[in-house]
Amino acid sequence: MKGSRHIRGSVPRFQEFQNRKHGSKCRKEDRYNGTIGLKWMLHACLTAAAVSDWRNGKIPNELTAAAAVAGCGYFLAAGMGAEAGVAAARGVTVLLCLFPLHMFRMIGAGDIKMMAGMAVFLNREEWFQVMAGAFVLAGCWSVQAMFRRGVARERMQYLLFYVQRFLRTGERADYMTEGMNSAALLCLGPFLWAGMTLFLMGESAG
Repeated sequence: MKGSRHIRGSVPRFQEFQNRKHGSKCRKEDRYNGTIGLKWMLHACLTAAAVSDWRNGKIPNELTAAAAVAGCGYFLAAGMGAEAGVAAARGVTVLLCLFPLHMFRMIGAGDIKMMAGMAVFLNREEWFQVMAGAFVLAGCWSVQAMFRRGVARERMQYLLFYVQRFLRTGERADYMTEGMNSAALLCLGPFLWAGMTLFLMGESAG
């Protein structure tokens, strides 16, 4: 009898645990389904940016502006005005933080604007995950390209010289000079697209 009472008392607790677990899973799925459309919208913008960057070597201002407006508009259309404000603030923060790289001509303005636009669609953790994937892929591509063209040593020497000169003189000079071969320039648009694609694949698998 004592064992039976123990079993009967355990059943409600087990059911309560299962309900909590199921409820947590449903809330997670709801959050995922509520943002998946937003992320695929970003993926479409990045596809257009990648094609433009690959063909023309730049990402148009009209495209980056449209992406940022679309991201904020999505939140506003969903009745989430506060989230739209937070998303816009993330984008501005990324733009300000990365702008010095453009001042040194290390990254194109279109790339920075596109990365800032991505922050409108993604939260901080998601943005860092996508950026990590994009820059790992871009780094691997850049390294193999330098070795294939036989300029790896030259590029490393130039980078060290540039850093040493800046630390010694404080002079801000363009990292990309007119005398550099255009083949040394890296289009980031396709890698931002690839990083976002890998991120979406990971979310779908998870």
